[in-house]
Amino acid sequence: KIDASIAPIESLLRNEQPSVRAITAAVDYFVAALCESKGRWVQPAALRIAAIARQADHSQLLREAAAIDDGDDTKTVNLRRRLLLAAAEAPSEEEAAAQAAQAERDLAARAALEVAKARMVEAAEQQRVLRVGKLTCVPAVPPPTFWVSDVDGLDGVREALAAAPRVGVDTEWADRETDRGSSAVLATVQLAVEDSPGGGAERAFVIDALALDPEYREALAVLLRALFV
Repeated sequence: KIDASIAPIESLLRNEQPSVRAITAAVDYFVAALCESKGRWVQPAALRIAAIARQADHSQLLREAAAIDDGDDTKTVNLRRRLLLAAAEAPSEEEAAAQAAQAERDLAARAALEVAKARMVEAAEQQRVLRVGKLTCVPAVPPPTFWVSDVDGLDGVREALAAAPRVGVDTEWADRETDRGSSAVLATVQLAVEDSPGGGAERAFVIDALALDPEYREALAVLLRALFV
């Protein structure tokens, strides 16, 4: 259907001096013939028109015709404008070939980049596997833990602290009801004792801080002052 309807436009553009109005009328006739057709016909028709217009150097006339807005049918005017501008701006065969070649080069470059990235990721993963394979995993074994709630136990803690190069300390608190309401009190003191440098926690003590025995509480106060002051 394009071949039969586009013939007047091609014949008109082969003239040396076609008028803008004549081009507009011919394109309106072509658009009216094809505007109800399904499928993509604007771009193929634009390329046909461009090939003839370029030979006669009429590309500027196509732009001028596209600028005319004299129709009542908005759809026809818009299709005319699209068709004429597409024809005026269509690349030559040489330009189209160059663009296609550049597009192929760009596609090949992107593909090569993706391959290089995939190889880099694979190499990084191989290095990670090698590093992980060299790691020595030492299972965490909890140290022996001692519950301390009397003076003798505090003496043992004091001896362990005196020889320890490093000590880890933690505390737990509890709520206690008094005549003035609820208040937080020290419940336990946890100590992780390192017996030799770099040996990690080799002994642990959980010290009862709620015991009421006066002698024990005095010994505990002395121990905590020595530990924190």
